[in-house]
Amino acid sequence: MDKEKIYIVSWNGVSDSGGVERITYYMLQAWKDIYDVRIIDLEQIRKKNIYGRFLGKHYVLDALLVSIYINHLKDKGKVKIVTQGFNAPYADADLYFAHGTMRGYKLAVQKDSKWHFNQYFEKRAAKRAKRIIAVGNHVKRELHELYGVNEAKITVLENCIDTDEFVPVNMERTDKVIQILFVGRLEFGKGMNEVIELAEYLEDKSGIKLLIASNSDENVELFGKFKNTEIQVGLKRHEMNAFYNSGDVMFFPSLYEGFELVTLEALSAGVPVMGNDVGAISDLYKRGQSGVGLLRGGIKEGVSNMIELAVQFRNYQRKLNLHEDMVENYNFNSYIGNLRDLWRHT
Repeated sequence: MDKEKIYIVSWNGVSDSGGVERITYYMLQAWKDIYDVRIIDLEQIRKKNIYGRFLGKHYVLDALLVSIYINHLKDKGKVKIVTQGFNAPYADADLYFAHGTMRGYKLAVQKDSKWHFNQYFEKRAAKRAKRIIAVGNHVKRELHELYGVNEAKITVLENCIDTDEFVPVNMERTDKVIQILFVGRLEFGKGMNEVIELAEYLEDKSGIKLLIASNSDENVELFGKFKNTEIQVGLKRHEMNAFYNSGDVMFFPSLYEGFELVTLEALSAGVPVMGNDVGAISDLYKRGQSGVGLLRGGIKEGVSNMIELAVQFRNYQRKLNLHEDMVENYNFNSYIGNLRDLWRHT
């Protein structure tokens, strides 16, 4: 008996480069033993389809062509379709995976209330889909309040991480140097201005450093003049646990998030996190999760609070406690089981 086919639309395929691509990988792992799962990315369509020569010119055209391609696949046989964001707004999706909303991002980061094509597309995709998975309660709320999506068809399933990969390392720390971490792209929406402000503030401070890990070299040159700041670009996923363990606290000044993986990874590695009231940090803080704090006031107060939080979690047992919290609530196997159960009812 042939397996049911599932097509997952992910423009950039499966990789560690971003949350969407990572969650696409998790979907693949959850379903591949039960279903015939295939990833639809732009490169694949470009190589194999008549529409390919038109792709990559503009996201609006890409979204329209991918929608046509997917509906053509559905016409050829019994298949299920999973879309994400505005990547296939006119496809008849069985499941829509919401990592956040472009409307929410524009309002929060760019303070732009105008409607753009990506927001129209995302709204259409969400309203057209039979069922939606939102990565957080705030994403569910945004879908309903900003796009008018029926809440009854939205299920919240928070992201997961591999808690076997991100673990505390019991290292003897005899020095008193506090190392603050930042993980992410150096761009405005991720709080780059605040990261620069932090680097400038630390220049005349002793006993405290800023360590940055970015998967892109964009804007790296802005940090070249800072002697108390170090940047590593392009670290692989298997290198990130060592990076987290090199720090005492993670600084997360992002202006908008869905349910970011880096916060879960840092906590699983035993590193406390202090950031803005967005995404996973917001949800975890409101639940009283240990090792999570919100940034208050200016950079001076923020540094003082980060140092206080870092000192609390220099103890290895306390780091293990953070890790165990992530194992209990965000482990990979539980997520896979929940995803399978959700799919069976789609």
